[in-house]
Amino acid sequence: MSILAWVILVLIGVSDAKEYRIPNSWLLILLLISIVSVPFGETQGIWLDKALGFAIMFISGLVCYAPFKFVAAGDVKLLAVLGFIVGASHIPGYVVDVVFTIMFVGVLYWLLNRQSDLTQSFLNPERKGIVCTISKSGVVSVSSRTTPMPFAPVLIIALAMYYYPLI
Repeated sequence: MSILAWVILVLIGVSDAKEYRIPNSWLLILLLISIVSVPFGETQGIWLDKALGFAIMFISGLVCYAPFKFVAAGDVKLLAVLGFIVGASHIPGYVVDVVFTIMFVGVLYWLLNRQSDLTQSFLNPERKGIVCTISKSGVVSVSSRTTPMPFAPVLIIALAMYYYPLI
């Protein structure tokens, strides 16, 4: 992968971590860089592998997005572009790195949220982990005070782990 692609990936990760937003223009630039970096003299097999990787990761992202809202729409598009970069034949290895990265970063976000909740609970004893609200019409809504975890940094860290293993 080119240095320009890594710069775009870092910008995407920082944007998602700060604003929970992934600009479509950066995803398009990343996809174009990835397409141009594939040698045109290669056989059809590599193009098929990359197109299949794009489709597999896009569909996987849609499955996580549509019914469950586990990920945001920008994450689905990023997954598709990363599927093109990695290719279908390398998706299983990449997914293993994603799972390990989710566990590590997830624990860090959980600890950050827990520390914030403990501090707020100490300063304001009425604030607990779950909030129930009753509207005038009698509708009860329950929400938990959780910290959303941006998914783009996880995917980018996993990509770096996959491309540059320590072992």
